Amino acid sequence: MCTTLFDITKTGVSSRPDRGGITDQNYNILRSKQSNFETILQLISLRCQPEEITNPEMSHKITSVFGEKYCGENIKTWSFTFTIDKQGVFEYGGDNLGALKNDCNGVPMIIGLDESVLGYKTLKTDPGNCNIFFKEITS
Repeated sequence: MCTTLFDITKTGVSSRPDRGGITDQNYNILRSKQSNFETILQLISLRCQPEEITNPEMSHKITSVFGEKYCGENIKTWSFTFTIDKQGVFEYGGDNLGALKNDCNGVPMIIGLDESVLGYKTLKTDPGNCNIFFKEITS
């Protein structure tokens, strides 16, 4: 599962010139949200083929996974789940998701969409100071 403070709403708006009657301003917003989602999927795809990808859902959560800075605050988060085709592909340094975290850290994202809080314009995976969080879900 992936949870982030960045707006990664799946809008389906591509970079095709045909905007289907969408105004320029709305197009740019919808495209930026889709681009953020695509960026995270591409990062996951560096090491494996993500499958069974759910649409990101926005929620207001009080969570501590993003560190003390946001602990106890009611903030907007976006989450989605996915499966992978190979187990252990993200393992690094004794962390089952360590390679994925390393791949994501420092990657630029688009801000100024529908986020509650953001202190950075890049993905941060450092414990206690992150804006994207991955959790392994086993069935």
